[in-house]
Amino acid sequence: MGMSVQGMSVRYKEWAIVLLATRGLTAFVENALIGVERCGIDTGLVQVVFPANAECELLSLTKAFGARPRILEQLIDVNAADMPASYTEYGTKGFNHVMKYRFPVLRAIMAEGMRVIYADVDVAWLRNPLPYLSDVLDHYPCAIQTEGYAVFPPSFCLGFLAVSHTSESLKLINEHITRYVGDELKRVSQPLFRELIVENPQHLDNIFPLPEGLFPNGVLYGAVASEKEPPVAMSERVRPFIIHANCTGGLENKRRLLASIGAWFVPENVQNGAPITLGDPIPRSSRSKRKCADRAVRRRRLCRGGSAEGRRMRFPR
Repeated sequence: MGMSVQGMSVRYKEWAIVLLATRGLTAFVENALIGVERCGIDTGLVQVVFPANAECELLSLTKAFGARPRILEQLIDVNAADMPASYTEYGTKGFNHVMKYRFPVLRAIMAEGMRVIYADVDVAWLRNPLPYLSDVLDHYPCAIQTEGYAVFPPSFCLGFLAVSHTSESLKLINEHITRYVGDELKRVSQPLFRELIVENPQHLDNIFPLPEGLFPNGVLYGAVASEKEPPVAMSERVRPFIIHANCTGGLENKRRLLASIGAWFVPENVQNGAPITLGDPIPRSSRSKRKCADRAVRRRRLCRGGSAEGRRMRFPR
């Protein structure tokens, strides 16, 4: 017998969905928040963590969605010189210096008694993964997206993961924090993460590799929402929870990738009163009509230069 709505609500209060963002990522934070809301997830579970210099861009947006803003410098110790004044591209020195704070942030929030989902802001949310991830974390301390490479141990993608506050998960996190310093910051953090597993294969006992059909990365974008019908009748279709727009560089390329599969939800293409064509309509919540209208106006002001590309796709919830 299924869990009651009240029981589900109580169970999911233990979750924190963590988005780590810097300046220049407003539209992507909004796309993530809209996606979470569309999935029927309470946006009050979301914690948007950003440095003090991004408060002017992200504070009001976070509050408008009912999410919790967290100032990075108030959560953990931060070197102010590591915080960029604009978006930093994957693999650059600036990017690596921001990402070294990912695990310290997660450790701090886990210490508050939470199960944590960490998602990069270029992750689009398509349907609610919380029931699935709750079951996984009942049996494993960590669940992490994989890149789909033919390697073993798997190449884990740290852009989407779920973790419980356990001694096993803390051991791996602490090892990574300790090692990701100095010359290690010349490269992205994922190779080091894999090296820790190669050095100590027992870590694999505590990590559940998330199925690539349910948690695909950018390479698998074509499987997420294809209009092409299969040549034969199929009993099942891919029903992913998220799509991660990695494996491509630059914010515009990421936006275009998500738009091409209907997973860019920010109505930035509204021009001259034209209808929105990307993604599904944003469902009305219990908030006032005025707040909904204000949010729509704010979205149009924040997000500039979009085009009406992509096709409307309705993802299963």
